[in-house]
Amino acid sequence: METDAEYLLEEKKYDKAIEIYERILKKVPNSAFVKFKIGITYLKTDDQQSKAIPYLEDAVKDVAKDFDSESISETRAPIEAHLYLGVAYQYNNRIADALTSFTNYKGLIDSNNQNFLLVNQYISSCANAEEQINNPQKIKTTNLGDLINDQNSNFNAVISGDGNTMAYTSYTTNYIDLYISTKSGAQWGKPKNVTEKVSKKYYLKTTGISYDGTTLFLATDDLIENDIFMSKLEGNEWTNAKKLDKPVNSKSNETHASISKDGKTVYFTSDREGGYGGLDIYKVALDEKGKWGAVENLGNKINTSFNEETPFVTMDNEYLFFSSQGHSSIGGYDIFYVNLNGSQEVVNIGYPINTTANDLFYVPAENLQSGYFSIFDKNSKGKKDIYMVSVTPEIKLKGKIIYDPSLTSVNTPFTVSIMNTENFEVIRIDSTIFDNFKVDLAPGNYKISIANQGFNPFEEEINIDQNYTKNELLFEANLNPIIEESPILVAEQIIPPTIIDPVVVNVLPEPTVVVPVEEKIAVEEEPIVEQVKEEIIEEIKEEVIVPVEEKIVQPIEAPKPKSKELTDYTNSERKSYSVQIMALKKPVDIDFFKNLNNVVITLSPDGYYRYTVGYTSSYAEAIELQERIEQIGYKNTFIKTNPFILNYTIQIMALKAPIDLNFFKNLPVVSVTKGTDEFYRYTYGAYESIPMAKESVQELMSLGYKQVFIKKMD
Repeated sequence: METDAEYLLEEKKYDKAIEIYERILKKVPNSAFVKFKIGITYLKTDDQQSKAIPYLEDAVKDVAKDFDSESISETRAPIEAHLYLGVAYQYNNRIADALTSFTNYKGLIDSNNQNFLLVNQYISSCANAEEQINNPQKIKTTNLGDLINDQNSNFNAVISGDGNTMAYTSYTTNYIDLYISTKSGAQWGKPKNVTEKVSKKYYLKTTGISYDGTTLFLATDDLIENDIFMSKLEGNEWTNAKKLDKPVNSKSNETHASISKDGKTVYFTSDREGGYGGLDIYKVALDEKGKWGAVENLGNKINTSFNEETPFVTMDNEYLFFSSQGHSSIGGYDIFYVNLNGSQEVVNIGYPINTTANDLFYVPAENLQSGYFSIFDKNSKGKKDIYMVSVTPEIKLKGKIIYDPSLTSVNTPFTVSIMNTENFEVIRIDSTIFDNFKVDLAPGNYKISIANQGFNPFEEEINIDQNYTKNELLFEANLNPIIEESPILVAEQIIPPTIIDPVVVNVLPEPTVVVPVEEKIAVEEEPIVEQVKEEIIEEIKEEVIVPVEEKIVQPIEAPKPKSKELTDYTNSERKSYSVQIMALKKPVDIDFFKNLNNVVITLSPDGYYRYTVGYTSSYAEAIELQERIEQIGYKNTFIKTNPFILNYTIQIMALKAPIDLNFFKNLPVVSVTKGTDEFYRYTYGAYESIPMAKESVQELMSLGYKQVFIKKMD
């Protein structure tokens, strides 16, 4: 029975092999060796690796240094059970437990043991895993769909340069099958099984495809001997695969080959003599006669004392993506990339593309931020599925605020705001910065705004290119302090204007469409020609826009006009009112209105800054407020009418130093008021009910405003 299980393991029919081992275990239930075999077989599966843990936990209870693998009566497990238990823990992100198991195993072997370097690498990978998992990459995965993925393990997908031809491998009841799919529009078509055409003699798996999609590279799927093969598309059929000549193939194992865009350079892996460890990455070029030239090892910056596998060069020959058990792996094989024309610093592609299990065969797409690879997850159709993954790398922006300390001193912090100018997402707002700041950004366009009451506002847009390869970007902001001129003393007494408190004040967002406000006012007038009865006369006041070029004069106190007798409305239509003072194309600071409290500034979609005061449900109160405002010199005011009573608004943020309302370009209308505590409060929207406001809260949070809350309008 054990021989049958071993055969099934070679055929990668792990489920069947486990069934046989389970039957054996029923006969010898105390055999740590059988439990060990079941555990390591589960580790080989794509979808049941966690089931290895309980078997290996039992196996390590009875291990022996003098384990005899040749004895049919051996029931103890080899000490490697500790190593594999650590791997099982690591695969399931139990990093602390994995570290304990690896340490236990290391304590049982000598430094000259063939696994000594390996277990040290596993121990290092535990520390790497903690760091990577705590700093995950932002990725998006897309399953290629039911036509490509089924209940089997589908893997080793290679894509032609135009993106329209895909070849991949699948473990099936026939052991291994090869498929070709072509795109029809944006969708992959039904795959065609080409196994019999490509090879009847060898079990082959896909490793690479030419840019034009007419040459397929394959490798034998064998535990003992591996070579590279090539098949050509002639007409509509693929030819029988032929083994590549020397020096690509050798007496050693060659496990993978892929080709450059121009079809002249092949990157392959081999464990031939002269390498740095197990499998190394090599390259070889075709000469002018179409013959293979000299083989070149890529060197010890890329190759390690462990195994390197599945190399793919990008279309521009700039970057090489490959898998390695060495470098900064977080467990087993990880995917790395290196700039072949730069410093050759090897970079881990990051978690969660890389996991604590084995991650191999990542094929980069042309834009470098996307690629194809196979994984098993909760969305898989069966076992391993082929996915397209989009990676959003993050670059740490290191900002430094620079100013001349001889001109000013900084007593209050700067407010640093960073916004994505493509989707207007607010990345960060921080009002606690005194000098330096840091933030992680993806490639894209950003606007950095810095404000402080002692400095002129600072704004600068930056671009982080998609191909930016460094992990950090330095940014310096040179700020200019506000220099106050000494006042000139004159022999004139200035009578300060009267400070007026509005009847009702609140934040009122500006409607998107500006229209004249028409309200009915009851007015008694003396007859001119003949006596007429009292009637309601419409008084129409249009909004006045102050021209850009017109100088804004500070209002002064004016004589009180003759009061009118007003007829108050019952507000049966549930309207509400406020008074607009002015509308400007070029804004003035809120401190301009020193003789008015609680002025609301709103930047409307038409680009005008509108200044309003008050909020009341009584039209009579609005008229009274308007009169009091005009008494102190503000002309051309008018009463704005809202179609319903507004009870709630949403506060976005409160800042000690103001920022321009243009910062909120991703919001239709934002208003700002300055409170008696000197804080500038930015609000959005006005709503009849809390449920209505809650809908906008969710939208605001999705845009990056995380500190919003609903507040009642006074």
